[in-house]
Amino acid sequence: MRNHGLTNQQRVGVALEHLREGLAGFIGREVQNRFQDQSLAEAQRRLGTDKLRGNKPVIEWDVAALLRLMWKSCTLFCGLPLRSSSPGRSAAALAL
Repeated sequence: MRNHGLTNQQRVGVALEHLREGLAGFIGREVQNRFQDQSLAEAQRRLGTDKLRGNKPVIEWDVAALLRLMWKSCTLFCGLPLRSSSPGRSAAALAL
């Protein structure tokens, strides 16, 4: 898709939608592979309740929720422990 004639806000919207589509596919597969029938419950447990997310499947979540789930589940998705630049505090403790 060519971006001629689009405002900056529209360009950002298009970019966020592409990011959401890519993240949703990846995160949805990883959560499903790891937790099978409990994938939605486990994803919601990691993020807490959210009226906007409701009981939507992970692949329908917005970019913010997907990124937050990915951050809180870094060991699941990346195979690496979360690290922090602050001595004595884990990155998980610093997460929002």
